[in-house]
Amino acid sequence: MKRLEILPPDAETAALSTTQLLAHLNDESYYLRGRVIAGLGRRLQESSEVFTAVLTATQDPTNRQTPFFGFIMVSWLGVIAILENGSDLQKNVLKQLLENWPKQELEDLRVYLADTELPLKEFLPQ
Repeated sequence: MKRLEILPPDAETAALSTTQLLAHLNDESYYLRGRVIAGLGRRLQESSEVFTAVLTATQDPTNRQTPFFGFIMVSWLGVIAILENGSDLQKNVLKQLLENWPKQELEDLRVYLADTELPLKEFLPQ
């Protein structure tokens, strides 16, 4: 059975180099930022720089308060990318970061991801 991917591949961001994606992480367009975060999330194992960039974008206050689509925040795309593609070590670093998020923000994320196969209980703080 194929694993469910919440963030499907994006042909446009996949065609860009990692350097180009990193250059767009702070773009004015919330939509482009979200797509770039997801694109970099598929490359987490390339280097620690990529992981650090995704983690920083996930923690960014603007990304945490900016909807990407509906009630889905830009920063959630980083969380999903790390849960889908990250190593156990990277997921544990994410868990430590999420421990500082407000309970309501975590609950909203948990509700959104409830029907996925992602390891929520293991890596999202309760």
